[in-house]
Amino acid sequence: MRTNLKRFADAVRRAQRFAMHDIWQIGTPGEELPRGFIIKQIRVAILLGSKLLDGMHMVRAASLTFALERFADEASYAYREAVGLRAMVETGSRFSEGRPGFTAEVASAEWNVPLRLLNDVLDALARGGLLAVRLAEPPEYQPARPLDKIAAGDIVHVLRQDGTDPSRFLSDGRFRKLFDELGRTDRAFAGATLADLVEGYVQSLSAPAASRPSVNA
Repeated sequence: MRTNLKRFADAVRRAQRFAMHDIWQIGTPGEELPRGFIIKQIRVAILLGSKLLDGMHMVRAASLTFALERFADEASYAYREAVGLRAMVETGSRFSEGRPGFTAEVASAEWNVPLRLLNDVLDALARGGLLAVRLAEPPEYQPARPLDKIAAGDIVHVLRQDGTDPSRFLSDGRFRKLFDELGRTDRAFAGATLADLVEGYVQSLSAPAASRPSVNA
């Protein structure tokens, strides 16, 4: 990727040199070039430089995306759970306000989250019956049930239970009580509905900046 960026940079420098210096060397010594020809060539050189700069920006964006996607498989469960909760809140907020459905591509860019990871989380929520997928390009997501019928505990449970068990390890009766404790969520939070979470989210957005908690606190 760095090699591609270097090639683009070299090409831009060559285009700039052509516009500022080489173009004046066209023709035989002492020959006066038509003014219109010179202006046309300068415009071509400027256009070429602009296109090359656009290409550099695209390559740089692609390199950043590639670097982020590499960490998708290494993301912690807490990270995936947080992404899932935010996706459900955003989906519920859009639905309640009558806005277009939630799309992974837009959220991935805005949240700086690996797109592949976000798609995996959305698929899990859809398999768990919490999200409905609208066939579009790109696919759009909406709540599969009324917001007051989706509990925060349901969201956490679906994310934790997604996938298959390689063996009957979790069925060992001697440790069943211990394993059940792993799945417990704070009752106050688990009992909150998606409607409650959306309401809190909307209120946090409308709150004055001074009253919001600082990330540096």
